[in-house]
Amino acid sequence: MDKLHRTLYILAGLLFVAFLPWNVYNEFFDETRMSVEVSASSDSCKIALDDGSSVELAKKSTFIYAKRFGDSQRKSELKGSAKFLIINDDRPFRLKVRRFMIETNQSSFTLQEDGLVINGTNQSGELVLYEYDESGDPIEKYFIHEGDRFELSGHVRLIK
Repeated sequence: MDKLHRTLYILAGLLFVAFLPWNVYNEFFDETRMSVEVSASSDSCKIALDDGSSVELAKKSTFIYAKRFGDSQRKSELKGSAKFLIINDDRPFRLKVRRFMIETNQSSFTLQEDGLVINGTNQSGELVLYEYDESGDPIEKYFIHEGDRFELSGHVRLIK
């Protein structure tokens, strides 16, 4: 191997090592999650997300989200009931609810848990609702328009 190739290999290795900690740091903090749980004594809890969106949790509910959303999406999870106001963003907002996933770029919607059923209302914007089977494979995709109501239980039921 000549001297030029050896120098290039060393330089490439140094660049890799120099930028590796930054990539690991960004990945770690993008995936760092904070869990908020409202106790039974509380009526509700309003959460301001880093993108300007807001979530109002009902009592006995849990909302899990990244402290700082990543560059490509805004991932979160809900257990219980909440009202969402999602601010327009190029990154889709993705909310996992049991074995369903709700996706939107901008909307206002409410999810109300009632035992085994979750009732949803889309006040504004468009939602895409994905249903998954027990193994995590997608089964169906639904488009929820402004004013639509829906029910999540064993399957999705659209209520017009």
